[in-house]
Amino acid sequence: MAKQRISTFFNNEIEAILNKYKQIEALIPKQQIKKDGELAAGSDHTAEEGRFIESILRSTLNKYLPKNLKALSGFILRPEAMVGENDNSRIIENEGDQHSRQLDIIIFDVGNYPVYEQFEEFAIVPPEGIIAVISVKKTLRKADINHELDCLADAASLSRHYIRKQNTELATKSAFEKINVVAPATILVGFTSDFGAADSLTIANDVFNSCIEPLKKYPYDAIVKLITVLDKLSILKTEEQSSNIKSDGIETTFVWYKHTHEDEKYYDVGIQLILQSILKVYYQRTRSPFIVKPGFEKIEDVFKVKDRLGFLKSSGYRIENTINTGINAKRKLIRQQLLSGKKDE
Repeated sequence: MAKQRISTFFNNEIEAILNKYKQIEALIPKQQIKKDGELAAGSDHTAEEGRFIESILRSTLNKYLPKNLKALSGFILRPEAMVGENDNSRIIENEGDQHSRQLDIIIFDVGNYPVYEQFEEFAIVPPEGIIAVISVKKTLRKADINHELDCLADAASLSRHYIRKQNTELATKSAFEKINVVAPATILVGFTSDFGAADSLTIANDVFNSCIEPLKKYPYDAIVKLITVLDKLSILKTEEQSSNIKSDGIETTFVWYKHTHEDEKYYDVGIQLILQSILKVYYQRTRSPFIVKPGFEKIEDVFKVKDRLGFLKSSGYRIENTINTGINAKRKLIRQQLLSGKKDE
């Protein structure tokens, strides 16, 4: 079956990206010699190689995202300050000024929110304008996944905020209700991986099962939205349904996509899921109530039947897990460990 236009378009883009990131290896290869006499794989300067691939993905996203959105790198700064007209809850709860670890890619709404500091691709930004946070790895190693998911969950928790909407059912016209603004999309991207030569379903199950317990400690909307290895597979958290919301938490379902079908490459799946996750947040009604999400991306029909990996039960939403439940103290402990370079035990 011939690929559809959008699939072909994005597939060509990703194949070009996957070839481009290898250029630094070709030009500045490792000088380490393996036992067989061949040069070791990779670049001789891994730090610059990492910045190079982050820049490639940022540039790619900036080509397709609305002009109000910008792919940056840097930090989220959540100050203990008044939000909106008179929301001083951060001050009342003594949150203190908080910041994230350095983030590879921040999708920020530059059209509607200010920036504290910006130099070229680097920026320090407030949490209200965060649309997505992306962690990028040249080689996604299974041993690193849980730490990366912790960092992404922390960034999502820092970005929590309300909007105020007048409640017409209340007696006074001045009565407002607080509505939780949709969480940013959190995404873990590997250009390739160390997952080995096992079949994709075995790899997807292995990755998912290794993540279950660490993910249970986070609210539903702080759990990673997408894990994708561009040349192999994607694991996606599905949207919650009313039937999945239970008295003791939210049943969170994960599905997976293989990036090949009948020996044909569908490398477009990864980038389309990345763009889909970002655009769904940007056009969600708590952020853009009067703009309709365009039909911009389309996964091929062969992937319509998504294979379910399993589910975990998460503890509600970010806003519900406030200082009164003790979750905030756990979040602060995890943040301190992340900023000091330690992994959560």
